[in-house]
Amino acid sequence: MWQFLASAALALGALVVALLAAVRHLTKGLSALAKTAQEIAGGNLDVQFRATGLGEVRGLGLAFEQMLTHLRASTRRIRQLAFYDTVSRIPNREKMRIDAPALIDAEEGAALFFLDLDGFKSINDTFGHKAGDELLRMVAERLSNLLTSKGAAGKCLLARVGGDEFVAIIAGMKTVAAASLSAREMIETLQVSFKLQSNHATIGVSIGIAICPTHGTTYDDLLIRADLAMYVAKSSGRNTCAFFTPDLAEIARARHALETDLALAIRNDELVVHYQPKVSCRDGRILGVEALARWHHPKEGDIPPARFIKIAEEIGLIMEIDRFVLRRALAEIGGLIRAGSNLVLAVNVAATEIEDPLFIRDIITAVREADFPPPKLEIEITESVAMPNPDVVRERISLLRQLGIRFAMDDFGAGYSNLSTMARLPFDAVKLDRTLVTGVADDREKQTILRLALGLADELGFETVVEGVETAEDLQFAAENGATMAQAYLFSRPLPLEEFAVLLQPRRLASAFEVVPRRDGAERKTMIR
Repeated sequence: MWQFLASAALALGALVVALLAAVRHLTKGLSALAKTAQEIAGGNLDVQFRATGLGEVRGLGLAFEQMLTHLRASTRRIRQLAFYDTVSRIPNREKMRIDAPALIDAEEGAALFFLDLDGFKSINDTFGHKAGDELLRMVAERLSNLLTSKGAAGKCLLARVGGDEFVAIIAGMKTVAAASLSAREMIETLQVSFKLQSNHATIGVSIGIAICPTHGTTYDDLLIRADLAMYVAKSSGRNTCAFFTPDLAEIARARHALETDLALAIRNDELVVHYQPKVSCRDGRILGVEALARWHHPKEGDIPPARFIKIAEEIGLIMEIDRFVLRRALAEIGGLIRAGSNLVLAVNVAATEIEDPLFIRDIITAVREADFPPPKLEIEITESVAMPNPDVVRERISLLRQLGIRFAMDDFGAGYSNLSTMARLPFDAVKLDRTLVTGVADDREKQTILRLALGLADELGFETVVEGVETAEDLQFAAENGATMAQAYLFSRPLPLEEFAVLLQPRRLASAFEVVPRRDGAERKTMIR
């Protein structure tokens, strides 16, 4: 009996052992899978895993192995998107911020270069954003190759930190001479024209430089100071560099204060509008007037328009200024028109306004609220806006022209001229830029260009306004060759409303003209004083 029980116990033990071995064999992959899952949950995607086991356990392991492969690929893609610029294919601002501290050493020194491309916006406007993106890729490639060729691989960083802005850091560089040489090499590298499809484009670059430890010992300090220096370089012209100096910080503070004051002045209606007459080249009558914003700062006095208008464009306030000028001018010149003056009021609009979907609505609303006659309003669009985007311009202004509102191309000849495009745009007048007019009486080349421009405008049925007339001789040449009107300080600077109204008195300006023979035999008056 006992012998039987012992045999049975041994058999049962063997069975249990066999079952445990089978279970362990079938599930041996589960423990490895669980351990790997814990590693991944802790952030370790580099953990090694290979599916083991049999049957469903192995199938589960294979699925997990595939999932891990996809997870690693997705993580690499996310990291690429997070730290690399998709257009230029180089590190972005965040990647630079992470990696820069390793290269910036107070003892070894380092130079930070802040590059801002000159003329990039015109490339975008002329050839389109696709071409602009391709240009950015080529810029990044050239700069990367330059840094590599200098033997700086591993000791330098390059990143795109903004629309047309790049930052480069070169470790071990702490002298002005060395940094100047590197900046000049960057400028020369980017001066060579770029081939964009079937076109060739040229750009410039302005570079601001800050050196560690002279100008700072952290990435943020160097970046801010190189950025300030870049604006100095840009104001000095294309293709130049500038180093940070302590006074730039004060300039930056003053600029920020002026930006704040300008925003408050716009909000509180502290700007004023002055008016400059457009004078007939035929008889000296004032046929039109351009409304221009002016700003008298409570502490600094009169701020030059070129200064505060540029700031307004850079910080996004230009539309508010243009809307203010429009409303004020419609009210003030509207009063003169209702009193009997026969004037066409001209106002300027910025590129951002043409692109604004509310542009048409805002113009119509302002005209109706002021009870202003639409045919007496002329909207001036600069050539730099009109030429690259003729289809957009035509679409935006078609409805307004149906209401009788006039349109003029401003600054024609300033650099974007395309005669065939101009012929297709629905303008009423063309304002010839001062670069074509100033000194024309003594410049045979300018005479030829101005004569052709005036003749073309006449053939297309455009009125013409010549700007920048400085002498009676310049005015006489423009008048003899068909100019309709002239607008210049020769007649009057922009004036407050009360002073401008005085000019409207009979023959106030006309008395300064005398009759001279026109080249086609007709009589034409021209100003002689």
